[in-house]
Amino acid sequence: MSESEVDAEMETLAAPFVSEPGSESPASLKRSLDDSGVDELDHAQIDKAKRLASTAIEVTFRLLCPVPRSGSVIGKGGEIIKQLRADTGARIRIEECLPNAEERVITISAGDTPDASWSPAQEALFRVHSRIVEGDTEGELPTGNTSARLLVYGAQIGSLIGKGGSIINSMREETGANIRVLPREALPLCAMEGDELVQIVGDISKVRGALQNVSARLRANPPARERIQGSRPLHNLAHRGANAMLGAHHAGLAHQAPQQLALQAPPPGTELHYRLLCPSIRSGSLIGRGGTVIRALREESGARIRIGDLVEGCDDRVVDIMSVEDGMSPVAPAQQAVLRVYQCIADGDQALGANSAGNSGRVPARLLVPKAQIGSLIGRGGSIIESMRRETGATIQILPAEALPTCAEEGDELVEISGEPAAMCYAALRLITARLRANPPRDRAGKAEGGD
Repeated sequence: MSESEVDAEMETLAAPFVSEPGSESPASLKRSLDDSGVDELDHAQIDKAKRLASTAIEVTFRLLCPVPRSGSVIGKGGEIIKQLRADTGARIRIEECLPNAEERVITISAGDTPDASWSPAQEALFRVHSRIVEGDTEGELPTGNTSARLLVYGAQIGSLIGKGGSIINSMREETGANIRVLPREALPLCAMEGDELVQIVGDISKVRGALQNVSARLRANPPARERIQGSRPLHNLAHRGANAMLGAHHAGLAHQAPQQLALQAPPPGTELHYRLLCPSIRSGSLIGRGGTVIRALREESGARIRIGDLVEGCDDRVVDIMSVEDGMSPVAPAQQAVLRVYQCIADGDQALGANSAGNSGRVPARLLVPKAQIGSLIGRGGSIIESMRRETGATIQILPAEALPTCAEEGDELVEISGEPAAMCYAALRLITARLRANPPRDRAGKAEGGD
């Protein structure tokens, strides 16, 4: 590295490095160089400064924070985030909140050296995550499951997955946490082009252990600088024509933001339950040889997925999809599973890269919904269902009672979603599952089923 390059790096390097007693920081060496001239300096110190400049790298993490919890990170008058910056030496920036968004991106970065055992950025990541999940509870740990959600550059994701999933499976076994790279349709609009979404779910100790493993691997495999600088926000791309740039699923995301993102998730512990209909002739695409497909879907989504028995005289089977709310995730595991299950039903085995002979043709998405919830999809005078149709372009219908299959339960309604391209169906499914999630069926005491 030339002396001019060292000059440019000195100011950046000054903060991350702590001077040892009797030594000088790179910035102080630069000032000595300016004031005294090279001949009067210890050349060993100059070499040390150059080595530090040449080996320093930038470590960056992007943590998703639910909008209501961002105040716990900022603090009154910004006092908390200022203290976090001072304590860790990292740069912590809470990005602009998009209209109607449920999450904000917290960008955490710091200079780093490869031989350091712990990065200032990692320390800040843990401190910020603690503020998100604990808030102002003064160290009282949350009970039940919690989560951490990270946006990761696509160039880094292989370092978390490994060949055949070897690395991510190892991290799951080691930490006991559910670590998943979510499908692209789960990406929030605050993501950048080429991002992947990593979600960690479990009790707080398991999540922290997994966060340590994940952050260490990301730190060891930084993306190329040009990949970062060339990225653009997905919400900007969507406004310029997502069909060409992002593919079908991201095109659907551009339509689903206004309604879905304004809805509130139920309290922690509430069980979320969807029932999707699968034509019996397509159930093999969902199960897979030896159950391989449905096991992969369960692992990928983190939801419980159960295929009902065949009912005599019925052409459909009920697929029960369930998960328990953690109170933080903007998209529940069961919602993600609904999209993936429908993809397998609609596209046959091609959804998982296999042949689908005999299963050609897209089928509509059909959900069995309790009558007590159907009003949340229709609205006064049909206002909600009409709005969802306009936003997604999909055909959304509440079918008459005579269309109900014999596998339905008493009091069920049948909701059917269709449309081309497929992105319309996925966008509508996102809106409908979000509304059902925000309006769970009530028990006789008036509480959400599964709630405390």
